[in-house]
Amino acid sequence: MTQPLQNFPLRIGAPRHVLLAGGIGITAITETARVLRRVKARYTLVYVGRSRDRMAYLEELTEIHGGDIRVHVDDEGTSLDAGALVDEIAADGPTELYMCGPIRLMDAVRRRWHDRGLPAADLRYETFGNSGWYEPEEFVVSIPALGIETTVGRGRSLLEALEDIGAEVISDCRKGECGLCQIRVVRVEGRIDHRDVFFSDEQKKASPKMCACVSRAVRAPSTGAPAVLTIDIP
Repeated sequence: MTQPLQNFPLRIGAPRHVLLAGGIGITAITETARVLRRVKARYTLVYVGRSRDRMAYLEELTEIHGGDIRVHVDDEGTSLDAGALVDEIAADGPTELYMCGPIRLMDAVRRRWHDRGLPAADLRYETFGNSGWYEPEEFVVSIPALGIETTVGRGRSLLEALEDIGAEVISDCRKGECGLCQIRVVRVEGRIDHRDVFFSDEQKKASPKMCACVSRAVRAPSTGAPAVLTIDIP
């Protein structure tokens, strides 16, 4: 047992801060925004969601942060242009960007950040493992070397399913960040939905590995049968 760990620390003292929260990612950003307001730092809170009724703390945050919060709501036609946000940051001078949200949103920001040549150390983010490129669906995982096979339900992770059947996999963060739970993909009837931030885009395309804690398998568009993932574990 340890004391709580802070893996998403705020560096007070940057010339400017931009806080980007998508959906449930606001839970990680709310306290950061409160601290910056308290120390009278220069900051902008950008809150993104599908609809106002699904955006937690929206009314409270709007009241607290006033002109320092910008809200983008998909249902209202005001979706965030991630590239434009990064361009704005680049034009405004040294800025630290803190973000937490769906992997698609964060990938878009990270790519634009890299393309603009902005300092990698000024882009900080925290992930959560329930967002990917595809909706979660049931799939089958098979481990021929151990002679076992099981079904991974939509509400369970691959790592949890493996633990349920006694296939031990080393793990730590369970958020797709540390890479300890990586397994080798022998074959997949369908496609891999990589939801981690441990592997680079190039590694995800070239490597036969995936993070069991967050990544999943999904069926191919041409078939209605569940995906079948055949793996090998260390």
